[in-house]
Amino acid sequence: PQLSGFIDRLRGNFADTVIDEIVSRVSPRIAAACRQHRWLAGLLRRTLSSLSERSLIGMLQSLVDCDFRATLQALNVPALVVLGGRSGHYGGLPLAEYYHHTVAQATVRTYAQADHSPHLCEPARFVTDLLQFAAVRCPLEPQIARGQALG
Repeated sequence: PQLSGFIDRLRGNFADTVIDEIVSRVSPRIAAACRQHRWLAGLLRRTLSSLSERSLIGMLQSLVDCDFRATLQALNVPALVVLGGRSGHYGGLPLAEYYHHTVAQATVRTYAQADHSPHLCEPARFVTDLLQFAAVRCPLEPQIARGQALG
């Protein structure tokens, strides 16, 4: 529902929606600079207007049309799910619990202060979590772990 409403707003005014919805949520620093410097907002608006709106909206619509719930239930491999607690797309939804109960081998982490891209907001924490997950849930063969070629 959230993404469908976003797509409707994109169809109404693509550039302003991107600036209002994405820039302000993903990068408050850029949003503040756009408010302070009108020329920057104008440049961003002109750049966004030059993009292929139809292609970008079509890509987002394809995400709305996809339903991966059955696939997630059937997933039977270790999976690391990292969520941003402040995501404008899913923040506030009980997704951590959903993934925990739906994906049999899921390890779920929520970065409370991160937005929709927690791996970019907290890269050091993400790398630490990923390495820990891989070491525990996806151990390598002893030869690979020592850097020896298999042959």
